[in-house]
Amino acid sequence: MEQKVITLKSGAKREIMYFKASHPIGNMQILHGMAEHMGRYVQVAEYFNQQGYHVLLHNHEGHGNIALEDRGHFDSIQSLVDESYEIFTTFEDTNVPNVLLGHSMGSIIARVYMKEYPNAFQAVILSGTGYYDQQMNMGRNALKSLLLINKPTKKIKQVNQLMVDAYNRQFKPKRTESDWLALNEATVDAFVNDPLCGFDMSLGALYEISTAMKQTQKTKYIKQYPSHVPMLLVSGANDPFSNNGKGLNKYAMKLKFGNMDSVTIQLYENARHEVMFEANQKDVLQNINRWLGKQI
Repeated sequence: MEQKVITLKSGAKREIMYFKASHPIGNMQILHGMAEHMGRYVQVAEYFNQQGYHVLLHNHEGHGNIALEDRGHFDSIQSLVDESYEIFTTFEDTNVPNVLLGHSMGSIIARVYMKEYPNAFQAVILSGTGYYDQQMNMGRNALKSLLLINKPTKKIKQVNQLMVDAYNRQFKPKRTESDWLALNEATVDAFVNDPLCGFDMSLGALYEISTAMKQTQKTKYIKQYPSHVPMLLVSGANDPFSNNGKGLNKYAMKLKFGNMDSVTIQLYENARHEVMFEANQKDVLQNINRWLGKQI
C-alpha cells in the first residue's frame, strides 16, 4: 500500500492511499463519509485489493490529518467531485474497468459524480445512502436561514448535535452518541475514540450535503446518468439515514423511474448505518464482490 500527500492542480494538498493489484481486474475508488477519514476503510480496501482491484482512497477537503484550520468545512459538493475525479485519473489503470463505492456523504458525492463524469465508472455502489424527506427538508431550510446571518465556515455545535440526536433517537438505552452508526460496539467505540472522527461540520458543508441529496433525487437529474451503469444500494435495515430502509426503496424506485437499467438493493437485518463495519462484514463485502463479478 502506498500512502502519501499529493498536490492538486488547485494547489490543495490531499492525503491518499493506493492499493495496487498484481493481476488487476478493475479500479475501485472509495469515497468516505462525513466527519471521518480514509483510514477507516483500510480493511474494505484490502479485501477488494485481494480480489484483484486497484483501490484508491483519499481524504476529502476538511477531513484527515492535514485538515487543521478547515476541518469540518468544504466549499461545495461539486469541488469534492472534481477533486475526486482528478485524484482518480492520476492513478487510473486504463486497461481495466472502473468501480465507484461511496459511503454516506461519500454516496451523495457519488450521486453527483455520476452526472458530472458519466463515462468514468462502469459500476456504482452506494453504501448507507440517504433519502431526502420532509424532516430533511426542514433541516435544510433551517440551515438556509442560519446562513443568512453566519458565514458558511461557521460551525455550530448545537446544529450538529441536533442531527446526531435525530439519528440516535430510535436506539435505547443509549450507550454513546454514535450508537446509530453500528450495532457492532467495536465499530462505534473505534469511531468515538478516533480524534479524526466525529468533529462538527460547518453550516455550509451541511447545507451542501442536504442540497445535493435533494437535487439527486429528482427524475430530471437521474435521467442525466448513464442508464447502462449498474447500481448497487447497500444498507442496514436499521439505518436512520435511509429511514430504516424505507427511503432506500423509495430512492431505488426513483432511479428506475429515471430509466436506470439495473438497480439492486442489499438490505441487512439488524445492521445500522455503517453496514460494511458490522459483525458480518465478511458477508457484506463478499456479496458486494459477487454482484460486481456479474457486472464487469
